[in-house]
Amino acid sequence: VLNIDQVGYYRVDYDTSLWHSIINQLLVNHSVINPINRAVLQNEFYLGYTEFNRVNAADGLRLLSYFGVETESIVWNAAVLTLKDLNEHLFGTAVYEQFLGITKGITKPHLKVVGYDFMDGEDLEKSNLRSVTKTWNCMALDDDCFHNEYEKFLDFFENQDVANFDFC
Repeated sequence: VLNIDQVGYYRVDYDTSLWHSIINQLLVNHSVINPINRAVLQNEFYLGYTEFNRVNAADGLRLLSYFGVETESIVWNAAVLTLKDLNEHLFGTAVYEQFLGITKGITKPHLKVVGYDFMDGEDLEKSNLRSVTKTWNCMALDDDCFHNEYEKFLDFFENQDVANFDFC
């Protein structure tokens, strides 16, 4: 990984074999790469995927598969472009269900820890992690997320009160 801690204002254009090595490292032990660089890598991966074609959708799915243990919301937020792009490009294909399965698999562990609902006094990092993982968990139509949000919607509908819920 080059440009450690993002000290320079430039992009790194890794070749395919280096991307595969970086993805393998993230899968084995992501913590050896600091959170800032993990976030930058998400953005550089997206650029490589969309502009340089050094990586492909299969590499994107492999890269995302470590996110079940990624707890830094800065990294999750940086990966949103890749998630959106993969969702758009894989929709309607034979591997879309696999993408949804990976999405559920990487978001659900975090929601078991942080929960589906904001709690008074919680720190910003926990709230941000919940926000991004819940959005993608719900997008993947996870049953737990769907039922949680549906219950909040019913409560809103029955009580005609102010409510905060996501559409799944």
